[in-house]
Amino acid sequence: MKRLSPALSSLSRQSLTLGFATVMTVAALGSAVAQESEPPHIAVTAEGSATVVPDMAVTQFTVLREAPDTVTALEEANTAMADVIEAMKSFGIEQRDLQTAGFNVRPIYDHRRREPTDNGEPEQPRITGYAVSNSLTVRIRDLTKTGEVLTRAIELGVNADGNLNLTTAEPDTVIDEARRDAVEQAMAKAKTLADAAGVSLGPIVSLTEGGYSRPPMPMARMEMAMADQGAAVPVEAGENQYTVNVTLKIAIDQPSE
Repeated sequence: MKRLSPALSSLSRQSLTLGFATVMTVAALGSAVAQESEPPHIAVTAEGSATVVPDMAVTQFTVLREAPDTVTALEEANTAMADVIEAMKSFGIEQRDLQTAGFNVRPIYDHRRREPTDNGEPEQPRITGYAVSNSLTVRIRDLTKTGEVLTRAIELGVNADGNLNLTTAEPDTVIDEARRDAVEQAMAKAKTLADAAGVSLGPIVSLTEGGYSRPPMPMARMEMAMADQGAAVPVEAGENQYTVNVTLKIAIDQPSE
């Protein structure tokens, strides 16, 4: 392989260095041009909101059965849940609104302190039985039936903790209302800033939605074992609030010279 002379080698290194510097200079100029090309603007963020009365309840029922063996516990849990499902259908709740949310089989231990065994080691907790739990999520689209549905489920043997969430089946309309409110608030903010700065607003440069949310609503905890089976559970719908965040950029109108 032929080697370059020292003079040519030095010239080659200088050429590479000059080329790299040129690339870096062009990239820096391109970045500067990109930054300078963005017109002067006002950027604001705003949050809009809208409220709606819930029209659907989502609840979860759990049956828990304990027995000395798994077969008995399973049979009792299955029977109780089958009765609950049939009752839900009798209220006009459709199949699509009934969904198994969980199923669990676990041993029940006796943790009482025991005398040491022959080898001096403490005796391990004993399994005294088994517990089977089956959970069902139910969507109640007729909110007026919610109290009756809850009461009937308790009467049929729902005996573990549950919850109740009041929501909206079709939230798109109220979310659109929150969007409009967010944009109106953003525009008002931008105008206030422009007036304070003594400038005029030009065209909108960009408008970005940061997403929407509904603040967590308190879920009513249902103490199944202590519920009064003599009357329907009282349920109040109240209101749900949806919020939308937007970011708005509006150019500052530059007077012509």
